[in-house]
Amino acid sequence: MPPESIESHFQQISAARDRFWYTIHALLSATANISKILWPNPRDDRDQEDARELREDLHIDDTLPLANRRMRNHFEHIDTRIERFAQQKVHYIDTNIGHKAINVNGQPAVYMRNFDPEEYAVTYQNETLLLKSLMEAVVELRSRVQLFGCKT
Repeated sequence: MPPESIESHFQQISAARDRFWYTIHALLSATANISKILWPNPRDDRDQEDARELREDLHIDDTLPLANRRMRNHFEHIDTRIERFAQQKVHYIDTNIGHKAINVNGQPAVYMRNFDPEEYAVTYQNETLLLKSLMEAVVELRSRVQLFGCKT
């Protein structure tokens, strides 16, 4: 295979990986926006009581995976996370797709963002979000909103 073909192949792989991570980030942002409707930030002007009543009407409790926006926050504020890593002089691996099994200088690597295709899970450092559970929660919420009489 000529070197140009190899380079083109690696560029295609890199572009596909970038699109994959953009999609994950978009998914996390979209579900966080749903979360903000149901669990508004206490510092915002939105009435907490209105949100609580909406959750009651839709029979939603705080255990729904949508309630937790931490993974979205990690992705949204990756710049500050990278700065912290740089200050600690930690070796890390970012935007990995696969199993976390790499050592750096004999030490387990720290994964900034990882996707495990077998678990269908996104991990930021030690926090893992199961995407299937998140998507199931979105589908369930949609059906509850439809039953409540809202158009989606």
